[in-house]
Amino acid sequence: PNPASNKTTVSFNLGISADIEISVFDISGKELMNVYSGKLGAGHHNYNIETNKLPSGTYIIGLVTDIDVTTSKLVVTK
Repeated sequence: PNPASNKTTVSFNLGISADIEISVFDISGKELMNVYSGKLGAGHHNYNIETNKLPSGTYIIGLVTDIDVTTSKLVVTK
């Protein structure tokens, strides 16, 4: 859910097996949290991000694969 207060879920599909990294950044681009780093198989994936330690604000979720970079906005409210 967005906005989130305690946690949110990142859902994505991989067409092929790939090394990926999921991170949370503040709006200045500073990495605050690495959620996952490693290899995943092709298919649908869900990862929970615990947002309860983040103050209220706007953040960027980055998903980096071997061939693509995807970002999405995350709003945290308390």
